[in-house]
Amino acid sequence: MKNSRLALFMMRVFFSVVGIGFGFFPTGLYFLARYAFSPEGFWQNLFLAGGALFFLGFLQLILVILMLVWLYHVWFDPDF
Repeated sequence: MKNSRLALFMMRVFFSVVGIGFGFFPTGLYFLARYAFSPEGFWQNLFLAGGALFFLGFLQLILVILMLVWLYHVWFDPDF
């Protein structure tokens, strides 16, 4: 019984980490692009931030909402 509870807990933690990783994937893309392009100056920073907000902002919002729904089902759904 106790081993089964531990296995269930570890499975939930694993699925939570995977869900959080997918939820914040666009943020990682932004940091990767910022590191790769290494902008210098106001206009380059503004262009990179504007592009990230335009292209990745909506995707980030949708993925965070899906992540929260996923985490709710992982932790509070008795049939999981």
